[in-house]
Amino acid sequence: MDRLPPETQEQLKKMSTARLTAKLGRAGYDVDRLEELDRGELLEALAEVMPVRRTLCLPLGYIICCLITSKAVWLRIMKL
Repeated sequence: MDRLPPETQEQLKKMSTARLTAKLGRAGYDVDRLEELDRGELLEALAEVMPVRRTLCLPLGYIICCLITSKAVWLRIMKL
């Protein structure tokens, strides 16, 4: 859980145990196994499956160039 941003850690700590279990169940964990885990283990398991979101600050011109290039490549593939 230490690798998550502090605000995400706080959000997880505020979640009910039932909600933690439900989220892990949707992530593919065995529900029977989840019932055996204590709250700390549930928090750690959820922290492992949560994607770490990072904010990227890219210049607008770079983003537009990538979008145009992606569209051009996609159109070329569709013609094949």
